[in-house]
Amino acid sequence: MAIKSALGDDGYSLWAEWSEQDASWNERDGRDVWQSIKGNGKVTIGTLYHEAQKGGFKFNGELRPSVLTPERSAWRKREMKQTEAKEAQKHASAAKKARAIWHAAGEASDQHPYLACKQVRSYGLRLYRGDLVIKGMPCDGCLMVPARDASGNIHTLEFIHPNPRDGDNKRFLFGGDWKGCYFSIGEQTESLCICEGYATGAIVHKAIGYAVAVAFTAATLEPVARALRTKFPDLQLIVCADEDVNTNGNPGLTKATAAAHAINGLLAIPAFGNNRPEGATDFNDLARYQGPEALRSAIEHAQPSGIARQQDSSNDVTTGAVEGRIRYRRASQIEMLPIRWLCLSAFPATRYP
Repeated sequence: MAIKSALGDDGYSLWAEWSEQDASWNERDGRDVWQSIKGNGKVTIGTLYHEAQKGGFKFNGELRPSVLTPERSAWRKREMKQTEAKEAQKHASAAKKARAIWHAAGEASDQHPYLACKQVRSYGLRLYRGDLVIKGMPCDGCLMVPARDASGNIHTLEFIHPNPRDGDNKRFLFGGDWKGCYFSIGEQTESLCICEGYATGAIVHKAIGYAVAVAFTAATLEPVARALRTKFPDLQLIVCADEDVNTNGNPGLTKATAAAHAINGLLAIPAFGNNRPEGATDFNDLARYQGPEALRSAIEHAQPSGIARQQDSSNDVTTGAVEGRIRYRRASQIEMLPIRWLCLSAFPATRYP
């Protein structure tokens, strides 16, 4: 997890080389394990370094280069190609299953418990009925949200349980590939909002009427934003962040900032002021606790001309930057600070837990 949080998929070779020291190492199984590791969790490279220091590790600024023979390199490339082919086959199988489940299901009611709790309606969702269980969660009675690519093809389904389940109420169909896939709400207007979850996207559309793309997770905000920028090169795109203030690294805001920066879009942040309700992190929470007017009023001022007129000396957009409103900042206005490297330009330093 630590290596993937720092290097993403580029860290696989480093991770595999270390793992090969174990006699039970298997390239195929190792690749599957790597794919299952989430790179946006609480364990970062800083955590690893911190734990190593606690165990007596001292970094002297030197690394011993590893020797990778041409034969070994060629073998690894063949293994990776085979693994990628296996992944593609798994994705295709999941997509086929997702389409079959979707087409066999009926429409979801606006009175579904999850929708009622979030105070939103169904924008084309369907209801699953059956005995499917994903990672211990029974899917009977779940809402289904299809993840489509930019051409409209379904790749997988998100299942949302009617009960909160202490926050453990969402699952994706096993084997599906939703990177760059999204769920669309509404007709295209002059602006398009990109949000993490369905409830957030639905309430944003309800409040302002803009089309919305639901990216499902913070980690997929940027791939979705890039796909939409390619499809709509001239459209105003607003990335709506979750502000995960109680999560290490605030992944919702961090990933949304990166996504907006990548497409030169706008970044919208839900500002709760000094009286943030417990557990409130997103635009759905903002609208439910402080009213849709706060959300609508701020986003209506997110037009380029309005933003240009209301910059202050710190380049913050002042529209809505008060309690109950939303703070905006162009991604191009965000200063990217130089990276302080922890280890020979390999691992960036971060806060220790």
